[in-house]
Amino acid sequence: MARAHSLAASAGDTEIGDIVEEHYVCFTALNRTLYELDGMKGGPIKHGPSSPESLLQQDAVNVIKTMMQRIPDSVNFNVMVLSRKLK
Repeated sequence: MARAHSLAASAGDTEIGDIVEEHYVCFTALNRTLYELDGMKGGPIKHGPSSPESLLQQDAVNVIKTMMQRIPDSVNFNVMVLSRKLK
């Protein structure tokens, strides 16, 4: 996804700067632990206990809110969920 974005951005009139402040992060629950996957960091970041049931509504949302509080005036923030249909 990042490569496709970079190719699209470099093909148009968009000027690419040296400092990248926007990027993608992923949250996942694995073995009852919440992990943040950020390609700009050295490895997975462990955020504590989680489960498939609490991942979105309780666990990841708290980490995301903290991120948003660090840059309160930014409008460059989006959230996308990829999940299976609940049975």
